[in-house]
Amino acid sequence: PSNITVNNITTTSFDVTFQPGSEDDVDWEYAVVPAGSAITDADIVPINDINFSVSGLTPSTMYDVYVRPGCNDGGNSAWQMTTVSTECGFITIPFVENFDNIVASGSESAFPLCWNRFNTYSFSFQFPYVDNAYSTSGSSSLYFYASYATYCMAVLPPIDTTENAMNSLMVSFNMIQPSYIDGELQVGVMSDPENVNTFTVLESFTVSS
Repeated sequence: PSNITVNNITTTSFDVTFQPGSEDDVDWEYAVVPAGSAITDADIVPINDINFSVSGLTPSTMYDVYVRPGCNDGGNSAWQMTTVSTECGFITIPFVENFDNIVASGSESAFPLCWNRFNTYSFSFQFPYVDNAYSTSGSSSLYFYASYATYCMAVLPPIDTTENAMNSLMVSFNMIQPSYIDGELQVGVMSDPENVNTFTVLESFTVSS
């Protein structure tokens, strides 16, 4: 098969279509696993249509979608694969992020899925990003960098306050200041995660070297 296309993506489902590799192909197998995970026998689903739907997925998660022809002779054809992310969902409480599941490449591409960020320090390089140089636990941390009169900001996805009111929540984290220059870290809330002007400071911390 070829041209695997994913449509109608929601927080927990999506539709997949593909083109058969041969006119003789009348049945196929597919598997959907979290990105980078190995396929097990339990993941493989037989189908006889070039269109299928996948449901019961996790919001804000990347998945690898595999398709291959069915083999009646007991052999295994090569998998064809594409990667897709489900729509971003609300954070549910309790929520923990240690950044260890994000490949810390030391570049701006390493950043949590569905988070947002702003920075006025550099317009050619995006801060903050996930790095493994200054972790306090595990292997990775979120690396911020700014200079005088500039800032960089990480914005989490919206929080589900159905069972926990926003003013009842508490956040805890570890931080390290690797530079000889002291700085300030601000924690707050935003009414619009796309508009930095909606940021309201709740508390500030002086970060000492």
